Amino acid sequence: CRNPISNRFLRHFNFVSFPEMDAASLTHIFRTIMGSTLESEAFDENVRGCLDQVVAATISLYHAVSAQFLPLPVSVHYTFNMRDMSRVFGLMYSSDEKV
Repeated sequence: CRNPISNRFLRHFNFVSFPEMDAASLTHIFRTIMGSTLESEAFDENVRGCLDQVVAATISLYHAVSAQFLPLPVSVHYTFNMRDMSRVFGLMYSSDEKV
């Protein structure tokens, strides 16, 4: 264990914890966000047709990477969260509509 933190110091902080979201919730969130962006940015119909597959593949990749690269004291940079998935979708939004 790392150096213990005293209760005297901990009393100044609040602990907030959220359970990890299931795949259905993640699918609903990112499908809604990506669907509205693809429609508002006038992407090609072929691109919009791949929406469900892209969202499912990204969530599947996120779960696989999170299970494979666990954070350890030696490699604390292996932490993956929803922010990383939103970056993937953000890069898709910034791509050329015709590609």
